[in-house]
Amino acid sequence: MILLGAQQQASLVSPRVVENCAIRVLGRSGGHELGTAVYSFLPEELRDYVQKLESADKVVFQPSFREPMNVRVPRAPWAMRRAEASTLPPAGADGMAPAARLGPARAERKRAP
Repeated sequence: MILLGAQQQASLVSPRVVENCAIRVLGRSGGHELGTAVYSFLPEELRDYVQKLESADKVVFQPSFREPMNVRVPRAPWAMRRAEASTLPPAGADGMAPAARLGPARAERKRAP
């Protein structure tokens, strides 16, 4: 069985649920939240570190790791605000739009109904 939980504030979740999670991922959190009993597994110096994380950084705790692991989660590939939206298709890893990778003849055939 896999138990997956996502919560803004682990202190608002039943301690039984939090304790049954083998992997814990923390993003930037406030000192008040980190001071609750749920975070007793977290050493004091790491609490200070977690308070200063960037929004893309996360700290992963798993019993099989010797040390907590810092992970950077990249920005979402889709628009999060209307101002970020575009009518153009996103470029691929090679910098070309998907239709350009097909070549002109195949791109035209693909657009035809």
